[in-house]
Amino acid sequence: SGKGAYTALGSTSGEIAISTLTNTPQFVYGFENINFTLPTLLTPGKGYFMSYSGSDEILQLTGQLNSGTINTSIAYSDNSTMDDYALISNPYNAAISHAKLVEENGISGSGVIDGVIYLWRDGGRNLPNGTRDGNYEVVSAGGATTGTFTGMLERGEGFFVQSLQTGSLVFEPEMQTGVSSSRLSSGEKEQVKLSITNEKSTDALLIEYSDIYSNEMDLGYDAHKLLNPGISMYSLQGNNKLA
Repeated sequence: SGKGAYTALGSTSGEIAISTLTNTPQFVYGFENINFTLPTLLTPGKGYFMSYSGSDEILQLTGQLNSGTINTSIAYSDNSTMDDYALISNPYNAAISHAKLVEENGISGSGVIDGVIYLWRDGGRNLPNGTRDGNYEVVSAGGATTGTFTGMLERGEGFFVQSLQTGSLVFEPEMQTGVSSSRLSSGEKEQVKLSITNEKSTDALLIEYSDIYSNEMDLGYDAHKLLNPGISMYSLQGNNKLA
């Protein structure tokens, strides 16, 4: 990250004390049980928002690269608040497949998460209310809201997931691949992407039609909306705001 922008990142080289980093970020925030925290360690599998004050700064890590199976604890409270979301990160020094991550941990696997991920895209400025401008790119089994997602989560890349139960989200070395599996097993689909823009911010909404969907919440496909600090665009399913 650079020029004050916030980027969601994590450690690809074991547990590291933030104070020992070669180029310590100006700000580092973790996320636990609805609250942003001030961590002292970077733990593999956990995600952190980081910001540097200078330009062209990058997170520099030293140590043995993470390998093997990595488990990340996920909490669940069933009270429909942000404490059912977790900020995690790809712990490997290589990109991993979103499809394989969901296959292992989503509703067709362990069921610890619903399979939707939320990627922070920094808006490049601070808002008058003290928050940071930007939006979340939402990726479900139906696709991404903006079309920039390649199907891969880059090394150390951080992202939000929504938990369905308390347990462990599992990263496996076999997820490090450039091949993504098919998202739909049957049925034709049509997509409509809508966007809204003001002088500073942009947000998008993905609407998909297919005969495999119901009029209820389809886990892994219907994605709850994480409201942006600036403008937000969403559809409604009952009282659920969807991305």
